[in-house]
Amino acid sequence: MENVKVNDDMLVLITELTGLEQNKLMLLAAIYTRKVQEIKANKIEKFRKYLLDEVSFYKRNLNKYSSQIDVYVEMYEKKIDEVIEQYEILYKYLQNEIAFAQTNQKIAVANFVASKRGLDKATSDNNIALIEKSNKKVFATAQKKLNYDVVIDQCTDKLKACIDDTIEAIEDIFAISSDKLLINPKGLIDKIKYNFMITFNGKKSFERNVILPLEIKLKSIRKTVMETIAETKFEIIACTSQLEKIRNDINCSFNETLNKVS
Repeated sequence: MENVKVNDDMLVLITELTGLEQNKLMLLAAIYTRKVQEIKANKIEKFRKYLLDEVSFYKRNLNKYSSQIDVYVEMYEKKIDEVIEQYEILYKYLQNEIAFAQTNQKIAVANFVASKRGLDKATSDNNIALIEKSNKKVFATAQKKLNYDVVIDQCTDKLKACIDDTIEAIEDIFAISSDKLLINPKGLIDKIKYNFMITFNGKKSFERNVILPLEIKLKSIRKTVMETIAETKFEIIACTSQLEKIRNDINCSFNETLNKVS
């Protein structure tokens, strides 16, 4: 009856730990998603403001360019979403791997406790054959638990890197410089030059200094986004291969320990 009671207590503990770990992973995912969406919203807001400021500076008719601005902003947002979506795939993959490793680790702990209990009984009964067998199980399950520690630590590090990479990618790829936006003239001569440029060359200056560089920048963004998505997909493939090998190594090590001839 005591063994049943201990097993029941262990099951309750494992269930409670699983719930806590799942809640922690969900909380981290929620924080990650909120942070990324905040950065995205900030980027879009700044991008639209940049375009409106340029239209204002060159005294262009906003009604004429509003639909064009909407197209630029829509494309800009779409490309941000593509980057976020790919990193979210990587994030969820790593999150699932952590949950899987944590589950297997708890199973290893439960088996360790059961094996240790079996070793204590075998020692008490002076059962030499069972002592040897139980010793192997104790060592094998303890080692399996430690091996899953390594898996969890590696996946956690990769998860943190994924968060940093997501933020860095959005910040770098979608950086729009407003350096070309001229400073509003203050002196009399600067105002005369500015008014002359706006009056006689405003449209051409706007097209040359704003629209053309912007379209080149957006084309560059599209290319960089494609490269980033490809790199992230390759990273998922590499992680899958690496973790599959680690899991196989853990199971092989476990089986070798159990079947090891003394």
